[in-house]
Amino acid sequence: MVAFEGWTPKRSWRKDGKGFCVEVICSENKHDDYAPYTWCVYAYIYPKHPLFERIEPHCHAWDTNTGLECHSYVSFFRTHVGKDGVLSHQIGWDYKHDGDDRYQMDSEGFSVFCDAENLVKQLNEDI
Repeated sequence: MVAFEGWTPKRSWRKDGKGFCVEVICSENKHDDYAPYTWCVYAYIYPKHPLFERIEPHCHAWDTNTGLECHSYVSFFRTHVGKDGVLSHQIGWDYKHDGDDRYQMDSEGFSVFCDAENLVKQLNEDI
């Protein structure tokens, strides 16, 4: 039996679209009464999506010019590369900044899922 002490539990949800997917992740910190939940929304843009070609693979999170509107500004960017080239661009928004207290106390993430659904809608419109 492996002890899970010190590991942070995580829940995740994913919605696939044509040439993209959106993922919502909630990490739980049972030792932090002030901010027990950390929410993140990620969009994975695949080569078949029209937005893929407009993203610079070597940019920083704050330089991603996707035109996507989600929570605040882009706070995470990563290009996933395989042996045959770029597989996807991962763009993310976390809900752990000043002013995000209401998200950090929310175990259900209703507002976060509203943002994620809006992101799916935007990515579907870009097709």
